[in-house]
Amino acid sequence: MYLGAANEKLNYEHQDGGIISVLLKKIWDLEERDREFDRKLEEIDVLKERLDEAQRRLTNMQELEYRLEKAEERIRMLENRVDNNKENKSAAMKVVDTNGTHDTTDIGSSSRFSIRRAVSNMESRQTEMGDKIAELMYFKNRVQTALKLTATINRKRTVTRKAAFTAMYYSAPVSITPGRSLQFDRVDYNEGNAYDKKTGIFTCPISGTYFFYTNIISMFHAGSIQTEIVLEGQGKGRTHANKVDNHAQGSTAASLHCDAGQRVWVQAVYGSQTWGEMLSSFTGVLMWQDETATNSN
Repeated sequence: MYLGAANEKLNYEHQDGGIISVLLKKIWDLEERDREFDRKLEEIDVLKERLDEAQRRLTNMQELEYRLEKAEERIRMLENRVDNNKENKSAAMKVVDTNGTHDTTDIGSSSRFSIRRAVSNMESRQTEMGDKIAELMYFKNRVQTALKLTATINRKRTVTRKAAFTAMYYSAPVSITPGRSLQFDRVDYNEGNAYDKKTGIFTCPISGTYFFYTNIISMFHAGSIQTEIVLEGQGKGRTHANKVDNHAQGSTAASLHCDAGQRVWVQAVYGSQTWGEMLSSFTGVLMWQDETATNSN
């Protein structure tokens, strides 16, 4: 009788211990998701700052274009004034160079002196306006050079074909094989359909500069895990998650130049299992294409 009661008590304690373990795991999962949410918020803040910076640059370029237009108007106005001054000077000098009389009108020496002084002042103003025109032309050339450079940079970074994806493991746990690609089974975004979830491989649709990021979670009972971002068989960045009493996380990112048709994937270096529930993921995006890039068929 007493032995049966003792066994029953042990069974209850064992069941309670199992429930507590499950609850603790759920709590950890919720905390990890909360941390992941915070990381996403930080990424959003970074993107917002980049967008604000791009808007400021656009505003600056618009201001430069406005100032260039005003400078050209100022140059035209000064050039017209210089032409008028030349005509006035020529007319005044004709009067001064006469013998002092012009038909019935006598021009005295004081009048001739006043005219010469006026001509001298016009010459001084003409020189000043010439300097202003040269200064404005220098400014105009600098603005035009800046605008041409910006147009060239923008042309080189134009994206005529979009390519971006985010894939993750939804199931958990997930078995992996060293040397094989990780086939993330949930694709949340696949602009351009360049990522194949059946193979886990992203095929670059156009030559350009791409950005890739991966985050991998290790199983607490399955040991350490290491993965890498691979471009056509060459490792470009590794993740590592140690064996600990609980889950561990490893992540890496790489900016790569890829030719059209080249393939990028995440593969296991060693380890046997990873954790899903959207905690292990793979992301890639085309940042800008090459100036002479052509699409891959």
